[in-house]
Amino acid sequence: MIMNTKKRILWSAVVAFGFLVLSYFISNIPFSIKGEKMLLRRVELVKKWLGFDKNNYIDTVLFVNVNYDKIMLPVCDNDGRPLGQSPITDRQKLLQMLQYLKEKSDYKYILLDVLFSDDVETEWDSALFATIESMPRIIIPYHGNGYLADEHLKGKAGLADYFESFWVYGFTKYPYYKNNEKTLPVKMYEEVTGRHLKKWGPFYTDGRRLANGCDFLSLDIKANTDTYDNGKQVWYNLGANLLDDSIIGFNVIGDGTLYIPKLTKDKYIVIGSFDGDDMVSTFKGRLSGAVVNYNAFCSLKKGRHTISFGFALLVFVVFFVLSWWILNEEIRQKKKNSLMEKKRLVWRLALFLLLPLVTYSIVLQAFCVAVYLIFGKVFEVFLISTLFYYFALIVKLKNQIQQWQKKK
Repeated sequence: MIMNTKKRILWSAVVAFGFLVLSYFISNIPFSIKGEKMLLRRVELVKKWLGFDKNNYIDTVLFVNVNYDKIMLPVCDNDGRPLGQSPITDRQKLLQMLQYLKEKSDYKYILLDVLFSDDVETEWDSALFATIESMPRIIIPYHGNGYLADEHLKGKAGLADYFESFWVYGFTKYPYYKNNEKTLPVKMYEEVTGRHLKKWGPFYTDGRRLANGCDFLSLDIKANTDTYDNGKQVWYNLGANLLDDSIIGFNVIGDGTLYIPKLTKDKYIVIGSFDGDDMVSTFKGRLSGAVVNYNAFCSLKKGRHTISFGFALLVFVVFFVLSWWILNEEIRQKKKNSLMEKKRLVWRLALFLLLPLVTYSIVLQAFCVAVYLIFGKVFEVFLISTLFYYFALIVKLKNQIQQWQKKK
């Protein structure tokens, strides 16, 4: 029996709302399940071919590369037997830079993406850790399975762990909570803005607005794999550019750029390795962990984790149209029956099974791309499109069974 128009509208609204709620829970899974990464990678390649691939690093951030400022330290096993030597970031140079920044204190915030684990020790540690602890507006990372070299650093540390999916290689989504603990970008965001991201069971809020507990980052800001972009310096190497103590052979190559008056004024300062081993695979290529952490903070600051009524309404309308189309299958099927009966069984079966999959996949992928290009948000649609496909199959099978019963 064909549903009347009012019932179809009501059921379309109910189904659309159900998918809307489901999409919220899918967005809060801390890793990607399907192929949004590859879809957006193709979008970025097209943008590059068309000349729209701009490096959106901004003048309010100073990237400091420490990849070429290493010292070798001896490493021993648990029994104290030497294993060899391991490189770590030169903590004397870090101390020199941080002491200057502390005295000047004209920066906005410092993301010091250098891991201070408890398995190495240098003569500069005591002064360096005391400086970090005494500085305002600074944060360092730690990992859930590691320990900090100094317990006093805990007040300045944030959890910097993100997941890799079983289905998707590399980085896709940044969790803002892990094991009910706020991660590094959230701590940075809350200190800078005074706002608070809260967890209420499976839901998250920022103030009075519903929010996501993780984010598929659009990665607007990146440090190039080259030091220069269109003649403009993207990052500064700590010793070779900023300080005056880097020695290669018998030549002092550091030029003291750090001490230029306006270099750090009102800047976010991101210190990390931008072309070393701390790199992750993203849909925009390989980016350093420091850049990923900074992008997560920027995404929070831009409010992309919050869910506006307008955006929720837009998603609801898209889901409503798809639901309406599916629930009107019975009417369309009557018009198609005469045409389908002329085709072979294999073609009828192929159209029955594959046409809905292709239709809903294309529509929702196009929606994902449009949202990404217009709003800078990544809306996950692949799992939703699969569920819409199964919903359409159930409706089609139900209608087909009813038609067979009528013929009998």
